[in-house]
This record gives sequence, structure tokens and C-alpha cells, in this order.
Amino acid sequence: MIVKTLGIMGLVAAGKNYFTQKIIEVCNKRQIAYYLYDADKESKAFVLSHKKEITQMFGLDSDVTDDELKQYCYRAIFENSDPEHSYRNYVWNGLKQELLEKREKFASLQLADGQKRVFIINAPLLLSSGWYALCDTIAEVKTDSDVRFERFITRDMGLGYDKKQSTQRFYKTEEAYTEEKTVDRTQFRTIIYKINNTIAMVDNHLELEAMVVLNTVFEDK
Repeated sequence: MIVKTLGIMGLVAAGKNYFTQKIIEVCNKRQIAYYLYDADKESKAFVLSHKKEITQMFGLDSDVTDDELKQYCYRAIFENSDPEHSYRNYVWNGLKQELLEKREKFASLQLADGQKRVFIINAPLLLSSGWYALCDTIAEVKTDSDVRFERFITRDMGLGYDKKQSTQRFYKTEEAYTEEKTVDRTQFRTIIYKINNTIAMVDNHLELEAMVVLNTVFEDK
């Protein structure tokens, strides 16, 4: 059975997860079968399940804690030295293999005759990882930079970082999207997330956008 693949991307704190939930809500309303591949959650699980290999890659002691390892992995995304490149390639390639296996399994599920199915990839670095090539349609969520900054800082400080640390982390994260920013977007569906409106207005707007995106996914190419 053919599975359509939808990629959802966007800069840090742009609202990708919220829009993804709107996609899922529309899928439920239209009885569209879906599978959500959340790259952030999957990458954290991948790191823990491959802790020995990744610890050796960074030259760390075997008794490094999970939290310490997560910090090394986070920083690795925003550095350019060889160990960090090796880490990114190792994780992205490993996750891609898992992703393809999950998509194949999803495609093999028995559904009602004529029921549509979509495999959703929610991945911040959809372009840098090369996963964009797996997608039939890509939706990019955009939010004003000042709004993203405030959302990131609030979220980060809730995790125990101070304002200075959070600000530094925000700009390092922004730098990681350099490749994402240089790619031609003319074939993408752009979702403008205006969170300065009422919740009802935002929800209605995003639901309409979700409907359009799903219609695009299932168009005959």
C-alpha cells in the first residue's frame, strides 16, 4: 500500500509540535490513518539505546550519566569539529534506518478499503539531515523571531537555565539552521503561526492550514 509522507519543519520554537497536533486532529476527523515520527523524541531514545557507541565517539568515560551525555549530544549539533560531524552522521543515519522500517511497517497495516494513510515526520533539521528527500510534501511553520526568542527563553528557563545561558543556547540553535535557511522554499507550504491572536483564531487558522496541507499530500503528482 502506498504511503504518503509529510515533513513538518521550522526554526526553533516556531510551533511545529502544535501544528503537528492540528494535522493529527484533521486526520482523525477525516479518518485518515497516520503515524507520527517525532525526530526529537526518537533521537533521545536513540542516544540512550546507543549510549556505549556514542560515549566512545566523544571519548567520554563509561560512567557518564545520561544527563551529561544529553548535554554533549546537544552541543554536538551546534559545533563543527570532526567528532561532532561523526556524531550527527551516526545519529541521522541510524534514525533514518529506523524511520524507514517504521514507515514500511505502517504501510503493511491492513486498513479499510480506500482509507488514506500518511506518515508524518516532525523534524527540526529536516533539510540538514537529508530526510526531506523522503517526503512527498513539506510544510514549514514560521513565527516571528522575537516571539520564538521569548518562547525559547521561557521554555529553557523552566528547565533550569538562567537568562544568559538560555540566550546563548537560542543563538547557537539558530546557527544550526544555517543550511535550512539557504534552501529554496518555493515548493514548500508555508504556515504562518501568528500567536498574538486569540487561541480560537489561531486554532481555526491552523486547522484550515492543516486541511490544505493534507489535501496537497494526497494530490496526484
